[in-house]
Amino acid sequence: MADVAVVMVTIDSLADIGRNLAELRAQQGAGLELVIVDNGSTDGTVELLGAQPDVQLIANGENRWLSPAWAQGVRASTAPFVLFLTPDVELPDSGLVAKLLAALRADDGAALVGPRLRDGEGGDAVNGAFSFPSVRWIVLKRVGLAGITGRTARPTAPSAPRTDSVPVAFVNGCCMLVRRAALDAIGGLDETYRLYWEEIDLQYRLGDAGWRVLLVPGAEAVHRSKGSPSAPGVRESAYRFGERHYIRKHHGLAALAAVEAARVVERLRQRLGAACG
Repeated sequence: MADVAVVMVTIDSLADIGRNLAELRAQQGAGLELVIVDNGSTDGTVELLGAQPDVQLIANGENRWLSPAWAQGVRASTAPFVLFLTPDVELPDSGLVAKLLAALRADDGAALVGPRLRDGEGGDAVNGAFSFPSVRWIVLKRVGLAGITGRTARPTAPSAPRTDSVPVAFVNGCCMLVRRAALDAIGGLDETYRLYWEEIDLQYRLGDAGWRVLLVPGAEAVHRSKGSPSAPGVRESAYRFGERHYIRKHHGLAALAAVEAARVVERLRQRLGAACG
């Protein structure tokens, strides 16, 4: 039986998927189960994946969005740990999965771990450096006053050499390893989300259930933040949808009303800025 089920969602990812598969096959120290869910690619991604004997392909034929597609991959896999991965992540370290797995196995109270992330230019992306977004912070950000209160709470200096794991609030969902038992215990992913906020919701619920989330500085990946191709406005709409769902779910209708009012102010500010520009 494999140690880790790698669950990846693709949509027109032909430019990345060959590299993804090569990097995953090069991983050492952990047996991998590869499950890829395709959301309607038309660029040859499905054909390439269909020719891979070690890949379990789920071809949706349409965009099922990220959280529902990830959940499909989880249900189709059996390994006791699940690595959620996006195609725009590079894994130059052939021991990365093994390092993340060792961190989870060493801490029975940890449900999810993520690596240190570098951006496409080699800079530290300060993964795990932020607290959960509060309603106050979101409102102030929308009205242009986010500097009044900050979210940054770095667990360690970006350049500090660390080999031990660091407790954090949440890590970037582009590369996160989760204990299946913990995922099952909280009811899995919330499939209402589309493209954003699903990993924050997941880790918020894990924390509420008493689990820890860890950053593993000794494991390092590259996140180019390229994402999948999308029509203009699709990402913005998905982000707003996710934000509204997260706020209502975890903070209630009054909080949602405050955020929506702040969005009205934000739009007015943007129109005023455009008119003055």
